Order: sequence, then structure tokens, then C-alpha cells
Amino acid sequence: GIMNYGDIQFQLIEAPALMKGSSDGRGTGNVTLGLARNADGVILMVDLSRNPIEQLELILDELEKSHILVNKQSGRVTIDRRHAGTALRVILIGHLVDCNIRDVEDLLRQYKIHDAIVRISGDVKLEDVEDAIFETTTYKPTVIAANKLDLKGTETNLRILKKHVNGKLPVIAISCEHKLGLDELGKALFDRLGVIRVYTKDPGSKEETGRPFTLKHGATINDLAKNIHKEFVQNFLFAMVWAKRLPFSPKKVGLNFILEDMDVVEIHTKI
Repeated sequence: GIMNYGDIQFQLIEAPALMKGSSDGRGTGNVTLGLARNADGVILMVDLSRNPIEQLELILDELEKSHILVNKQSGRVTIDRRHAGTALRVILIGHLVDCNIRDVEDLLRQYKIHDAIVRISGDVKLEDVEDAIFETTTYKPTVIAANKLDLKGTETNLRILKKHVNGKLPVIAISCEHKLGLDELGKALFDRLGVIRVYTKDPGSKEETGRPFTLKHGATINDLAKNIHKEFVQNFLFAMVWAKRLPFSPKKVGLNFILEDMDVVEIHTKI
């Protein structure tokens, strides 16, 4: 279904519940885990009328076994494979937790990677390097939806759940039956996904063209133009940006200008 948050929409896909062994193919686990892997974000639904910690830990365990992370890793490994004869080069910016560079090189060569530039940042384990080789591990922005808030006695389980999570993930109390907490859930999703809303208007028009474009944090005018049509980049002249943060608004900018939430943009092209 569709969930509205302000003037943007989230497409929600309800997946079958996970059970112990879902990551090994039990039940419909492969379907649910496949949907989670391909989604932009994940909502973990728990029932406050039952033990929410037990439910949450089961879900998190099955996701982890499927290499789907709900929190960003402390380290990152990127492997840029090059043509033969380039040789193997490891660039270490961070810290290897349980290995050394020789171990990393040996592992890469075991998998027939002899020509590549490997960049390691943050705290990284050898298994993280192996995951990077197969590109199996993926991070998904995640929100916990604690359902059945309308039932008596669930406030205690909500407090227990929040204490257990300890701020590592947002916990939003909702009632699907009575449509409680949905605005808070929408805001949590918006914040967790790391997106911004950018409005556009036609040159000379006083009104915005409608619903905003939803872009990632750090997006530029170039990203916006590509979302509208590739010709907007090819024929780009300049853009005008209206924003409260700017000392002078509107401001004339180029393709590399970084956008922020609620900016209004007018793109001028050669045609």
C-alpha cells in the first residue's frame, strides 16, 4: 500500500512473517528476505501484546544470517578490480581488527583477485573483506514499529522494548487498527532513509510544479536535473534556488550546488 507523509509517499510492501530458520529457506523466508534486500528501507513489526524483545531478536538474527544489516557498519571495504598487470594494492585508512594486510592479500588471492585497489576504512574484520568480495552484505535503514499500542498493558512492553534497543534503532509505537502513530512512523522513515524533498517550478512561474522530488542527502542540481530528464543536464545553463538558509534568495547556481530539504529550484536550459 501507500503511506503518505506530508507531500511524499512511501510504497509499503507487507511481507510474510519471519520465523526461526527463515534464512535457511524455511517457510516463506526467502520471499521476505529477498524483499528486504531489495527495499530502500525496512520496517520491523513487533506485537506489543506479546514478548516484543523475543520477536525482535528473532527477526534481527534471521536478517543478520542473510547478511542484511540494520545499522551501518563501523568499517567499509571497497574493491576496485583492475585489468591484468595492475597488481594488488591495499589502502588502509582504518584498523584491521582480527588480521593484518598480509592476511587480506592472501584472502584476495585465494579468490583469484590479483589486480585490484582495495580501500579499507573504519574497523574491519577479515570476514568483512570476504563479504566485500561477494558483495553479499547490505545495509538497510530500519525502523521498529511496535504495534497494538491501543491494547491495555502494552505500555510496559513498550518501555521494556525501548530500553532493550537503547537508541540503536527508532522505536515507534503504533496501532494499525486505530491508525495511531502513523505520522511518527512516516517521520522516522523519512529521517532514517536520509532523503530530502526538492520542489521545482517552471521559469517565470510563481507556483511549484507539484509533488517534490525525493533525493538522497548530498544530492546536487545535477542529480535533480537527471531525475527530471537527461536533456536537462545536456542543455543546462543555470538554476535558481530559493531557500531560507541562503543569505540571498533566490541564488543563481550551477550543477554542483548541493541541495537541502525543502529547497525550491528553477532550472534554465538552452532550449
